[in-house]
Amino acid sequence: MNLSKTKINALLALALFTFAFLAAEFRFDINIGLLAGAERVVLAQGFILGASVLGFIGYAPLLGLAQRKGHSLAAVNAAAVPIVIPGLAQIQFPTGPLTLEILGRIAFFGLGLLGAATHHAFSLAFQDGPKLATGAGATYAAGVVFDLAERRYMGLVMLGIAVLSTISILAVEAGADPNLGLVVFYLSSGFFVTFFTATFTQLAPRMHAPALWAGMGRAANNACAFTTSGISLALVTSGNVALIMIGALVLLVAACAAFVAAGLFRLPQTEQERKHQQLAEEALAAPTIEEQRQAFITDHALTPREVDVLVAVTQDERPLKQIAEELGISMRMVQRHLSSIYQKTDIQTRAGLTKALPSA
Repeated sequence: MNLSKTKINALLALALFTFAFLAAEFRFDINIGLLAGAERVVLAQGFILGASVLGFIGYAPLLGLAQRKGHSLAAVNAAAVPIVIPGLAQIQFPTGPLTLEILGRIAFFGLGLLGAATHHAFSLAFQDGPKLATGAGATYAAGVVFDLAERRYMGLVMLGIAVLSTISILAVEAGADPNLGLVVFYLSSGFFVTFFTATFTQLAPRMHAPALWAGMGRAANNACAFTTSGISLALVTSGNVALIMIGALVLLVAACAAFVAAGLFRLPQTEQERKHQQLAEEALAAPTIEEQRQAFITDHALTPREVDVLVAVTQDERPLKQIAEELGISMRMVQRHLSSIYQKTDIQTRAGLTKALPSA
């Protein structure tokens, strides 16, 4: 992957955001569990993920407002930082469950704004690159698999990850080592984030508001996590085993259908992609040099011996006497053939013939 300075900066920003987001989410969950009890963790986590989604969605309007007032992208980031810092400080050093939940949601709203900005920058840097998913998955090492065959198999890979995740959950429930489920969870999380990020980054340049759609991958990932965790919590608290099994099956089928559909979905081409394709088609349709030379010979009805003379006199500036010796004919015969060529082609100089005859 050819990395320019712009691409490196975009990758570093995306990696920093990913680290900060996951670290903050991890610390938030732990502290909520310690202060409010384990039963509160899933619901509280759902709220912070929902707040981050609002931040991702709110980035584009804020960017548009800032640009109308003559400000740059940095102004949006500068406005988000004061929102994030107090919340992150509370997440790291909580003073109480209520304060932690309130400031945590505000912090994740700010993280959503910053995340949308980093994804927007990433989209601009990698939108024309064939290794888009590799860049998106650099923090997880998941993108290389997605970039195979120009990302045609992303849906199929995610279908496999979804099935693997389900099997690992069933294995843990059946008595397998819980660490197995933990490893698969973090592995699959990386694939999920990379899938959503790569898909929406690829989609963004084709949309009316690229700044909005570039970050919608992570927003969609968080929204799905929020939705599924809420449904799962409701099913578990119901205590109805049959309902839990049916709900889990429905979620699995829905996920599989979505990933299969994603594998079949093809994005419309951008203007630049259309130009590249048109140039490639024109190059394939254009006649080869040999075909052009043959057409020149046919159009001017040149005889085989005239062709020999034509090729010889257009190769370089050799004297006609040397050409006659190489062809095994007399000097006068070379001159006669050359005069005939001049007459048939309506070209009166060797330089003109050299220019007119297609060459490699």
